[in-house]
Amino acid sequence: MKVALVHDWLNGMRGGEKCLELFCANLPTDTPIHTLFHVPGSVSATIESHPIRTSPLAARREIAKRYQRHLLSFPRAIESFDLSGYDVVLSKFRGLAGPKGLPADITAIWDKAVPQVLADPEYKKVYSAESLVPDFIPHNDYVKFVADFGQSSESFLKEAGALK
Repeated sequence: MKVALVHDWLNGMRGGEKCLELFCANLPTDTPIHTLFHVPGSVSATIESHPIRTSPLAARREIAKRYQRHLLSFPRAIESFDLSGYDVVLSKFRGLAGPKGLPADITAIWDKAVPQVLADPEYKKVYSAESLVPDFIPHNDYVKFVADFGQSSESFLKEAGALK
């Protein structure tokens, strides 16, 4: 089974990269990682042991430090990867998240505001046109969701033969 990994960017070890690291640890080291840009040495040796294929954005020297300025270029850049020929493409993408230790009153505001934004007809029109499927998990449910998702994903991928 030919597998490819897709990850937004590699410039540090945070939650998404720890998830990617688990995939990398359980897949052959010739499984490629397709990413917008990569800062060598910024992620674990497990991730670095895989072939890392970057988008044309990676040629911009400032991209790793100023990537927020290039967000509008990301969709086109990620589409530049040719993923045909793979049996399975595992992709992890980011969502809205606040910094660790965010005060409870702020998370309460987010828990109320985000569903309202997602329900707004104008906003719905925008994400529907892009075939996006938004979802929201309240702050207090998120940790359990991540743990459950990790376990069910691992079970599925082992059953499918994609993980050892």
